[in-house]
Amino acid sequence: MTKETNENKEDYLEHEPVLLSQILHFLPHFESDKNAATYLDLTFGGGGHSIAFMRKFPHLQVYAIDQDEEALSAGKEKLAKLGLNHSVTFFHDNFAKVLSQLVTEGSETERIKFDMILADIGVSSHHLDSFKRGFSFREDGPLDMRMDLRSEITAADILNHYKLDKLIQVFTDYGEEPFAERIAEKIVETRRKNPLQTTKELEAICFYSYPKSLRHQHRHPATRVFQALRIEVNQELAVLQKAMELGVQLLKPGGRMGIISFHSLEDRIVKNFFLDCDQAEFRILTKKPLIASEQEIALNRRARSAKLRIIERKKI
Repeated sequence: MTKETNENKEDYLEHEPVLLSQILHFLPHFESDKNAATYLDLTFGGGGHSIAFMRKFPHLQVYAIDQDEEALSAGKEKLAKLGLNHSVTFFHDNFAKVLSQLVTEGSETERIKFDMILADIGVSSHHLDSFKRGFSFREDGPLDMRMDLRSEITAADILNHYKLDKLIQVFTDYGEEPFAERIAEKIVETRRKNPLQTTKELEAICFYSYPKSLRHQHRHPATRVFQALRIEVNQELAVLQKAMELGVQLLKPGGRMGIISFHSLEDRIVKNFFLDCDQAEFRILTKKPLIASEQEIALNRRARSAKLRIIERKKI
């Protein structure tokens, strides 16, 4: 194992779950015997949320999903060290695909149902810190951005092959980038000479596409474009929508599903989906999203933009 791989694994093992106190307070809700309780972690990552639930409820049956093989491997290692891996079933895949499998397996009465479902949406701090994955422009790395390395399309493919109008649409819709047209035009101009290959190349294009007066603001000029590319590469918003549609079908009566989002595009989808659910069958437990305390933000900067919404299937 290389030094870099070891460092990646350590990042996962030290993962700090966001909004943990709110989740432990609002999400657990068991129909009857806690010994029969089931929990589905749609974004296992470093395993932080799952570990907290297993410590609080020792007999909990956990189903853990992650499309990132590095995350899943590191999480399994951590659970093994803690002696918590005996009650966990792992899935290495996109969580919408796994949910689809769970929904179609057997009849309505035969398929597994859950007391709790949780998704921590978006890019992890590990992905941002690992330059080889291309999620961040802090270090130079390949324009990849795939959460599942088995996927075929990378950020470089999009930048080098999408037509101008399609690039503008991606940057506008998924990044809400005010200078989307200017950045896309510069990308097309640059790739005529040589294909874009690294994060620093793209960062420079974004930086110099902004007016001089706006290049040194709090938000770096490349932030929105990198977000938009990541969402497009991984089809994050479509996957989120599909996952919620399937997830509510797998809730037990009284079961709860929580979604943690990190930007307005995601939160809007979650909010609207919850509002569209049949109010005779479901109820929204969070009229406003739950957010991190100042104390948590001071300890974990990733929590500053986290929003948690929870929906419950009503008891019959």
